[in-house]
Amino acid sequence: MNIKKIASAMPGIFSKVVDKNTWDNEYNSGRWDYLSAEQGENNNSVIAGIINRMPERSSVYDIGCGEGYLSKIIDDTNYTGIDLSEAAIKTAKEHNFNQSRFFACCADEFIKNVGSRKGFGVIVFNEILYYLSDPLKTIREYMKAFPGDTIIISMYNGIRPRLIWPRLNYHFDWSEEYTIKNKSHKWTIKTIRS
Repeated sequence: MNIKKIASAMPGIFSKVVDKNTWDNEYNSGRWDYLSAEQGENNNSVIAGIINRMPERSSVYDIGCGEGYLSKIIDDTNYTGIDLSEAAIKTAKEHNFNQSRFFACCADEFIKNVGSRKGFGVIVFNEILYYLSDPLKTIREYMKAFPGDTIIISMYNGIRPRLIWPRLNYHFDWSEEYTIKNKSHKWTIKTIRS
């Protein structure tokens, strides 16, 4: 049996669901501080480039935004960041990049409360899919709620992402694909139109 069939048959097996308290503790302890120091060298620059060359976009939803760094490097005032960690969202709000909006909630809760709309927005899943119980289901829910939007998915090449990508590849035809590297990491970034 090949990896695509295995990955397609077992939705949550390759994810590591982390609870809100763990995220808050990690942000409060400084566990994720290194991310802002590496921002110029990693995947966020490529994601910002993809977003900034889409003049027709109406909004950017950054799912799993952490402290909202992406909002600082994109040319957009209609940015909404969502993260499970209240500690990360508190820091993001303190910086208040570009009058952005930030909400502390999980990806599934946000999609249920925001409703749906048609438009040409961007939905970013940056380093979050491997923390969701069913990444494919979540992507499909966002595609249904936001038809016409571009979805950007970025994951470093760790064990869980290497198992998730085949499942996603089985279900989606990607518009764009990028692989980038810095001194210590390698990322895969792919886009799809919902």
